[in-house]
Amino acid sequence: MTEQTPETVEKSRALIEDSLADLQIHIREYRAYLNEESIWLFLATLGCWSVAGQGTQFIALSITVILFGRRLSEKLADKRSFTKIILSLEARITAELPNGDTRKARLYDLAQLKKDELSSITALKKNWVFLLCWGFYALTFAHNLGLFVAKAK
Repeated sequence: MTEQTPETVEKSRALIEDSLADLQIHIREYRAYLNEESIWLFLATLGCWSVAGQGTQFIALSITVILFGRRLSEKLADKRSFTKIILSLEARITAELPNGDTRKARLYDLAQLKKDELSSITALKKNWVFLLCWGFYALTFAHNLGLFVAKAK
């Protein structure tokens, strides 16, 4: 790493802190979008039950999940996975901040954000609407696929 002036270190520290705050906002917005769009997934899945014929229902269910993914993707500013964003931010912290307390503090902040926002418990608590709707979709898809396979035999 090249020698940095105190001003550049301070600027890097401030930009990294902003990136950490942006990541937390991104995670929370993603969860809100996921829950919001999952209601439409549920309604579309209910609509698939009214389609005549198992083959047509199978196609309708496939289109439903594609549309769900597309609508969710359109709402996201950063399409990278949370893991890639975190690795990128960790690399920035390591590259832009000198060894010492500031670097350790930002790495700690990143680890804490990951622990608080991306834990399985948090995902279950914050995304129960999505999990419920996705579970209904999965059961419907499995039921329909079972009927389709049984009819084909």
